Amino acid sequence: MLFEAEATPNSAALIADAALVVTLAYLRIASDGGRPMLAKVGKVQFSEGKKAQASFSGGVLRIIVSPSQGLAGRPSSERVEKVLRTGK
Repeated sequence: MLFEAEATPNSAALIADAALVVTLAYLRIASDGGRPMLAKVGKVQFSEGKKAQASFSGGVLRIIVSPSQGLAGRPSSERVEKVLRTGK
């Protein structure tokens, strides 16, 4: 799996935190028998936007962080887990 980030000085710390959040979601899914689902993820992309978001499509997990929102400007591990499990 490839991790890819478009970080600026404003978003670098938040993207690093979001990477940890993704890791927590992965651990929960893997420990619950979801390894086959996780095998479908080929890339995790982190970028900056106006609103924190998580989406999954075509093997790419996209994480959008919003530095203007502080720590609330990244999706929660629960949100990332839901997106990976349901695609929504």
